[in-house]
Amino acid sequence: MLPFFPVPGLQDLDIPQGVQQDFYPKSQIQEPQEAKKLFIKNLPQELTNDNVEKLLKECGQLVSWKRSKGTPFGYAEFENMESVLKCLRLLNGMILNQKELLVKGGEKAQMMIDGWMYKKETEWEERRAKLEEKDKQKEEYRALFKFTSFQEYITRDDDKIKKKLEKIISELEGTVTKTKNDKKREEEKKEHPRERERDAKKHNTRAELERKYKEKMAEWKKKEDERERERKKEKEREIDREKNFQKYLEKELAYDSEQERKQIGKIKMNERKKFRQREFEEDEIFKKKELLKTQKPPEPEPPQMVVIIQEPPEPEPQQTQQQLLQQQQQMEQAEQMQQEKLQKEIDLKEELKQIFATIPTEKEELFNTQINWQLFAQSNLLEKKIRPWLRERCIEYLSQEERVFIDAIIKRLFNREKPQTIINKVVKKVLDDDSEQFVIRMWKMIIFELRKLERGLIS
Repeated sequence: MLPFFPVPGLQDLDIPQGVQQDFYPKSQIQEPQEAKKLFIKNLPQELTNDNVEKLLKECGQLVSWKRSKGTPFGYAEFENMESVLKCLRLLNGMILNQKELLVKGGEKAQMMIDGWMYKKETEWEERRAKLEEKDKQKEEYRALFKFTSFQEYITRDDDKIKKKLEKIISELEGTVTKTKNDKKREEEKKEHPRERERDAKKHNTRAELERKYKEKMAEWKKKEDERERERKKEKEREIDREKNFQKYLEKELAYDSEQERKQIGKIKMNERKKFRQREFEEDEIFKKKELLKTQKPPEPEPPQMVVIIQEPPEPEPQQTQQQLLQQQQQMEQAEQMQQEKLQKEIDLKEELKQIFATIPTEKEELFNTQINWQLFAQSNLLEKKIRPWLRERCIEYLSQEERVFIDAIIKRLFNREKPQTIINKVVKKVLDDDSEQFVIRMWKMIIFELRKLERGLIS
């Protein structure tokens, strides 16, 4: 390297043996980063990026080359300023495919390059003068300064690089010409009737394929839209089924406690009637007593012989206050009984909700749930619950009661057949798409009723 700053190509200098290259201080002048990027224009479109990079690498250490496809220009970035200067000096203005290559930096970059060159030349002269004065008698130092200026140093191998660039450009022109000729022959072939016919066939085939593809896509989209609509309908039906099942639970709660509520109401009504009757009777007795007190005593008559036959006095009502207290206690007991019944209803409703929450919602898990068939038979659920439920569902799905259909399902349940078998052999023949949901609802109801019985709840 040179005594005061590092530069590429030092291996070409005649440095005597024994001279320590790191003895001399390095240059403190910074290379501006923005000045290392160059714009290159008038490139043939047929020229590949690899060929352009080959040209640029001859100028120095290339960092990157960017060029959009099919464009006659691009951007190059170099590692150091010497490579930038070589590219500007040698590649700019060279003829490629009958066009001059344009290599330049931006306006700001050019100012940075000029400033950097000025500083380098000044530094070169100052340090060269200093070393010559100090070590001018030493042969090995004089060999380092065979270049009289910095400009002479950085252009030392321009001729050699220029010849290489000219050789590469000559080869590239042949490649570009060949590519152009190939394209021209291809275009000429297309102008031939046979080629036009082939192109027309290709075009028609492509158009036919595109038409079929569009038809298939339209058909597929139509089917997907239908599936989506069906999924939405099924979701709505599922919501309706859940609502109906909730109503069924509420109906069961109402059914289980209806008789008890009626009985409590009758008892309470009778107690009130008796209480009002007693109050009325007591009021009448009180009024009579008050009336007797307000009447004037009769005037005395002359004494006469009167035969008095004493009759036993009428019994007056006794313990009236005690009776009222008993009546009040009976009413309080009736109200307490009613509150207890209402609390039992609330507890029952909560327990039924808990049972319902344990029933699986997924089809596979639901159908694989174990059924207590022994309890199923003993409780007579088929007639008490399932047959009425099937009648209601037939009216819901078919608008009428189908006894043959109901009897067929009852028979399958009596034989303890699996739900999927009931779907395939009975329900699907009548309800088709709704068959699966029908059996799912029925199976949930069966599990629900059995779990009620297992917990000792009235069904």
